[in-house]
Amino acid sequence: MQTGMDIVVAVNKVEAEKLRAKMLEDLALQSILNALMDRMVESFTQRIEVANAIIENMAVVAENQMQAGKYITRKMQHVAG
Repeated sequence: MQTGMDIVVAVNKVEAEKLRAKMLEDLALQSILNALMDRMVESFTQRIEVANAIIENMAVVAENQMQAGKYITRKMQHVAG
């Protein structure tokens, strides 16, 4: 009778260790997924910042061109004047 109980306990311990190993594997995978998600968010944030900088530069260039156009127009009016 004792041997039968020992076998049942041993089987239960093996199953518990299998479950523990699966939980550790899942935990490791979750950690990897979290790291990947952090990298994705960081990359996305960086791309948005770059896009914003490009848009700001485009606005500055457009403003400079407009100011240059106004300056040239004023000078032409003065010369034609």
